[in-house]
Amino acid sequence: MRWLIACITLFCAASVFADDHGSIAGIVSDRNGPLPGVTLTLSQPGMLFVRTAVTDSNGRYEFEWVPVGTSYDITAKFPLYKTAKRRNVEVWRNASTPISLRMRRFRRSLASTYIVAIPDPQPGEFIITSEMMDKLPIP
Repeated sequence: MRWLIACITLFCAASVFADDHGSIAGIVSDRNGPLPGVTLTLSQPGMLFVRTAVTDSNGRYEFEWVPVGTSYDITAKFPLYKTAKRRNVEVWRNASTPISLRMRRFRRSLASTYIVAIPDPQPGEFIITSEMMDKLPIP
């Protein structure tokens, strides 16, 4: 009887600790090479599954212990860059899915459209001129 209980306990423990997980890893870069400090979000549409990661000094990131499945979305955001997305990423059991992303910078003219000039400034407000725009440190 003890042997039977021990076998049942071992079987239950093995099924609880079965590894139905994988990982996603890769590098985020632009045309000049790896980008450190990029924020990545891993999500599963229609579910409450969301994780974040930040690239290291070599542009590398990793999402570990991700449940096996399909339809994961990865979004990468970084200041002055367009958002990069990869949809329908599949995670396999006990494997690392390689997903690298390439980001593109906004054009200067596109980035400058977020600044609005005030036609009749009030105390504490000011007008931004084109000369001032040219001096902004936007690459």
